[in-house]
Amino acid sequence: MAPKREESSNRRTMRRQRQQSELHALGQRLAEYRRVFAADADPAASDAMDLLRQLVQFSDLPLSSTTLRGLSASQYTKMTPIQRAAVPYALAGRDVLGAARTGSGKTLAFVVPLLERLHHVSFDPRLDGLGALVLTPTRELAFQTFEVLRRVGRYHAFSAGLVIGGKSSEEERERLPHMNILVATPGRLLQHLDETPYFDVSRLQVLVLDEADRMLDLGFARTMDAIMQQLGRPDAASADAPLFNAGSDGPPMHSTDRRRQTLLFSATQTKSVQALARLSLHDPEYIAVRDSAGAEEHTAMPARLQQAYMVLAGAHEKLNLLYSFIRSHLQQKLLVFLSSCKQVRLFYEVLRRLRPGTPVLFISGRMQLHARLQTYARFAAAPCACLLSTDVAARGLDFQAIDWVVQVDAPEDAATYVHRVGRTARFTRGGRALLLVCSAPEERLVEQVQAQTGRRIQRMNARAGQLQRVEERAAAMVAADPALKRLAERALATYVRHVQRVGRRRPLTELGVDAAALARSWGLPDEAAFGPTWQRVEGVREEADERDVYGYRRWGNGEAGEDEKSSSDGERDREEEEEGEDWLRKAAVSTAATAEVADDRRHVRFTDADALRGEPSSAEWMWADPERLREQQAAHAERVAQRVRAADTEDRQRERQRVRERHRQTRWKRRRQEREGEEERGSSDGGADTALARDERLAHQILQQREVT
Repeated sequence: MAPKREESSNRRTMRRQRQQSELHALGQRLAEYRRVFAADADPAASDAMDLLRQLVQFSDLPLSSTTLRGLSASQYTKMTPIQRAAVPYALAGRDVLGAARTGSGKTLAFVVPLLERLHHVSFDPRLDGLGALVLTPTRELAFQTFEVLRRVGRYHAFSAGLVIGGKSSEEERERLPHMNILVATPGRLLQHLDETPYFDVSRLQVLVLDEADRMLDLGFARTMDAIMQQLGRPDAASADAPLFNAGSDGPPMHSTDRRRQTLLFSATQTKSVQALARLSLHDPEYIAVRDSAGAEEHTAMPARLQQAYMVLAGAHEKLNLLYSFIRSHLQQKLLVFLSSCKQVRLFYEVLRRLRPGTPVLFISGRMQLHARLQTYARFAAAPCACLLSTDVAARGLDFQAIDWVVQVDAPEDAATYVHRVGRTARFTRGGRALLLVCSAPEERLVEQVQAQTGRRIQRMNARAGQLQRVEERAAAMVAADPALKRLAERALATYVRHVQRVGRRRPLTELGVDAAALARSWGLPDEAAFGPTWQRVEGVREEADERDVYGYRRWGNGEAGEDEKSSSDGERDREEEEEGEDWLRKAAVSTAATAEVADDRRHVRFTDADALRGEPSSAEWMWADPERLREQQAAHAERVAQRVRAADTEDRQRERQRVRERHRQTRWKRRRQEREGEEERGSSDGGADTALARDERLAHQILQQREVT
């Protein structure tokens, strides 16, 4: 046993010596990087430019052998432009703000410096706690980033965890104190910072914000402020920094290693001083990679992306055109963006029943986490399919070989447009994007996108012969399914709210939306739209979507409802609340109805569930006098009673049919048993007759022999 112990001890000593010699060599190369890429260095100096030109592969960088093995095993060898420009500055310890087109490899641009920072400072995985934190706005993006980190860092000894909403917080709470690297969404991270004991972030070395412009906007402002207050100032992370290199023979720790490093990456980066001030950046380096010269003032777009837009006669044509588009692209992969979860679910149910000939999937922020990840994996692996989604899939997700991005509902701004179309034409692939517009504000959005990106968007016209009309089939489906009708009513409500939000709360008539025609195209009666024209309700203040700092919606008593979590821990992907009928009070009423308002009338509404109890509520808001209200309640109660009687009659008929079928099967079984018994008796009698005849023949033969004798 002694020789084996001595041999293992020698191996550990040799391994430790190799690591120390490697750290020493890396320290010398990093010292050169810090000199060349220092904050006070001339950005146009020949040394920096020559060094950047020499960097082509990851092996040209001062990276540890452990990281290089992980990159090679993951088949990452050659660097993309954003990686060549950002990784050297990050390795030198600088704070980086990186902006590049979608699909350009920004994830590796912060994963590699993150691992190298922890390796260079000899971060102890067992004693030093949390060393790196990556924040993403959505759960799917966090899951994708964690997979890249797991593959590249497979040979490191650091422990990594994924902390997102939709999972058990108790299990996460048990493992968090032992994690060295975390990929998290803001809401769940803040919850653990407040509630999880022994969750130490005082030695945090690297903070990464993926999709930084989204993380720093108003939707995440309070959450990010609370997180940064918990993390402390960047220079406070160096209080115990000498512990990392204590007793090692490696190079002395540089001053940049004694403070927290912050890395921000996005396709549409922010330069807002107010937004960046909460991060306390230290001399950040802004790096923007453009595909062509002279495009510094434009947002980067994929070079092989073909963009087009189509002007429709109205929003009621969108379902027809989408179905026709899917039918003409059955062998391609389509990603379709809609404005709300209700619309996504409605279009999915309608298209699923129409059977266009290709798999139709949907994903939204209201789905459970496992269902969203399962749908994401299924769509990524499918050779051809159609995925309906809200803006939850607009940022960061790397879908494989998407042919078309179709925006049925226009985005709210040019930045959202850039992220949506960035799901196609990833890296070196090609792709096409189509935007459907039906109003003047949406056409102005096209002009804003062209001005911001510097790329022309071609106008297309639909071919009349290829446009298939499906309103009548959709109306039949909605009329036959009460649940689908209810979903269509809510989808109509959320779409109206989206249009007015984009149109700065102007009346629908000015926005070019025919609500009655839109309702008919979704299989709803004109009454569901309250007339063809709309106007804003004056004097009604829109209620804000109040959320607490964790991303939970607030209830009337100020407390957060546990079952009303926001999707992706605070991601504002424009989800709508479950009570979709509140849109009328917040948006518009019929001009014809408001003209007949009297002082003695009151504002009421009807719902199907409460009508029998005589309580106000339903898919309609209206101004009515008490007499008219009672008549409508009585008529509605009579209709409900008729439906109940019809359902009872149908149930009785089904029961009679089941009884008849049971009796028929019993009679058939009895007759079959009788026939089988008769066959058995017949076969036994026939056998006895045959034996008797044989005996008689034998007796006759014996008598004949006797006579002969």
